[in-house]
Amino acid sequence: MRRFALTLLLLAACSSEKQLAHVHARYEPPNGFELTSEDPGPPPRANFRPGLTITRYATDLPQGGEDAVAAALPKLADLGGGWDVVSARAGTLPVGPVVRVELRRYDGVRALHYVVPRAHGFLLLSFSAPEATYGPLEARVEQSLIHLKADP
Repeated sequence: MRRFALTLLLLAACSSEKQLAHVHARYEPPNGFELTSEDPGPPPRANFRPGLTITRYATDLPQGGEDAVAAALPKLADLGGGWDVVSARAGTLPVGPVVRVELRRYDGVRALHYVVPRAHGFLLLSFSAPEATYGPLEARVEQSLIHLKADP
């Protein structure tokens, strides 16, 4: 019993879950990703290095499924121009239903976005990196999504 309690204590101490008050979420980022700032907004945002943000928007998502969300995402999230949709698909994570959108910009930057609908708007997890470093980091971000928890 003591060994079990010690194991639980060690696991709790090793957890790097971050309480993100402004975006009303909790998240354990991948190893090598560091929370650098939280901004109350608007829109409220948590910034991680390298290239990861979690933002809460009070805007409703467009109707019409993942393709409509992907087409509207650059404008909704103020991403700027020059993005092409590589893929868009709906799915489910422990945090709830999601739309996964992958974008590529004219200068070789790739971006992964997870749109998480909430009662009043949506949560957006965004990761971007140059093409040369995108793949391995993107895989680590995707694996970490099981640790994303958000208020409705």
